[in-house]
Amino acid sequence: MGRHNKLNGIFLLHYLYLGLLLQTLLFLSCSPTKPIGKTISGKVILENTSDFSNVKVSLFNLPQIDTSILNVLSKYPSLLPGVDLNIYLFDQRKQKPFAQTLTDKEGIFSFSNIPDGEYIIFAQKEGYGWRYFKISTSGGEIQIQLNKEVNISGIIQGQNKWTRDRNYIIEGDVEIPNGSSLYIENGCVVRFNGNFKIRVNGRLENEDIPGQMPIIFTTDDTTKTWGGIYVSEQGQLDLKYSVFRSASVGIFIDASNANVSNSIFIDNKNYGVSTVQISNAKNIKIEKCIFTGQPIGLNLEFTDTTVYVKNSIFVSNYESGIYATTSSARIENNYFSGNRYSIQILSNINRDTLLIKNNEFRSSKGYHIVHKGGIVKTIYNEILSSNGGIVLSPAYGTPINIINFNNIAGKKFLLALGSGTKLTDAKFNYWGTESEAEIRNLIFDRNDVSPSDQYYYSYGIVDYSNYFSVPVKEAGVK
Repeated sequence: MGRHNKLNGIFLLHYLYLGLLLQTLLFLSCSPTKPIGKTISGKVILENTSDFSNVKVSLFNLPQIDTSILNVLSKYPSLLPGVDLNIYLFDQRKQKPFAQTLTDKEGIFSFSNIPDGEYIIFAQKEGYGWRYFKISTSGGEIQIQLNKEVNISGIIQGQNKWTRDRNYIIEGDVEIPNGSSLYIENGCVVRFNGNFKIRVNGRLENEDIPGQMPIIFTTDDTTKTWGGIYVSEQGQLDLKYSVFRSASVGIFIDASNANVSNSIFIDNKNYGVSTVQISNAKNIKIEKCIFTGQPIGLNLEFTDTTVYVKNSIFVSNYESGIYATTSSARIENNYFSGNRYSIQILSNINRDTLLIKNNEFRSSKGYHIVHKGGIVKTIYNEILSSNGGIVLSPAYGTPINIINFNNIAGKKFLLALGSGTKLTDAKFNYWGTESEAEIRNLIFDRNDVSPSDQYYYSYGIVDYSNYFSVPVKEAGVK
């Protein structure tokens, strides 16, 4: 009997031990593994002082980038080379910091338990401006230099340079007179403390070094706007690798020469760039730029064939990617997506033919090309739409559009003629189908109007003969 009790005791102990072991294993299997965070630390140095305290240092997640921009750059990487969109599209005014701290007297700061990955680090102190750049949690110690801000207003005489290590605060209108120049280094921050502009009667230019920080033209907060860069008839502008935010008009070019490339125009009040009175004696090039988030990306007004718009991206502008009034510009090798209209053409009467060539159009909210007067040549484009392709709607003279060698596909009406149009040459296109009946259904012209309609004979007819059964290889961005 004693032996039996002893055995029962042993079995009970084993049973309790196994139960405890199972409970421990169950707890371990159900408990989430707490991630081991990384530490980001460094030092901020302030100019002309030994007290480096109270500098606000913030960590931001990388900005969310419109997938339509990412997709097009993945498809056409040559459109915007040397540009890190995480840097160019970052805007601290619109993002909440992931983490934030203040430096001590020695300028030391530290963030602990930070998930592994990439972030934007941003340092700011009143009177010293701000700097930011992209970092990785595996990047080691960080050192940031903040220098005294420089207040600018009035006339800038002679040869001047703004350096990349400072913030320049525009406190009033600035003028670069004829015979004077301003050279801005990449990475310079230009902040406008009001609705002021930089008027260029002389020369404004910057470095041509890809891969560096851009020049930032902006304001302190999203409620403020600034007047833009105004280039007059005598002025010369050559700007690359720049970002324009919160301007009334980012760049206004008035009868002058200008070259703008590798830059982003985002969230401006009216236009990203506006040109006016550009004759054949002048030369304008807008290339490898992104226009997004403003009513009109690019405004072309009274501009001749010396205006070239090339290799640029027009995405999600509220009204139009390009708005052309009395213009014969060359619009080539650009990408349009998500704008209300891709291109609006009011007229180019008394100008040469406006050229739309080798562009790609996708998913506009209205028609891609709204043509209201003058002569346009639309050739070798990819026009893909769920709402509408091209509409000829007379308002400023009879629109004449030569539409050849394009790939045009989507829902009707891919080509629509309004009252007051003429015979429209739309031969040698691919319409996304080999069926003549289906092609006919994608077009609106006199054949779709009742003969009893009093305006029946005022509608033009589309000549879509000699259509292709396969896509045009030469069409689209090259």
